[in-house]
Amino acid sequence: MAMDVSKGASHNPGHLFVDEEMCAEHPDLYAFMREVSWSDGKKRLTGTLTISVEGRVIKCSTHDRDGKRYFWLTGDTLKGLLSSIDRALRDDTCEWRPDKR
Repeated sequence: MAMDVSKGASHNPGHLFVDEEMCAEHPDLYAFMREVSWSDGKKRLTGTLTISVEGRVIKCSTHDRDGKRYFWLTGDTLKGLLSSIDRALRDDTCEWRPDKR
């Protein structure tokens, strides 16, 4: 089941997080973090990102709370890292690992 990103930032006006620029640049990542329902209307937990820096490398854990799984990606720049996460979510090329919490 997919999130409906076709309606952009106005899809769920009751949700507080709105970032039109991020929606335009990284629509799948934006939907992953923001959408509270699936395209069929069923509720979903929003995804979360945890970003850290180690030396010259930026790391991000992308956590799918609804699916109880996560994946890590790294990058040289924050903008590049966010683009990589957006692409991984869109193309379903994430190396998901089970969340054992």
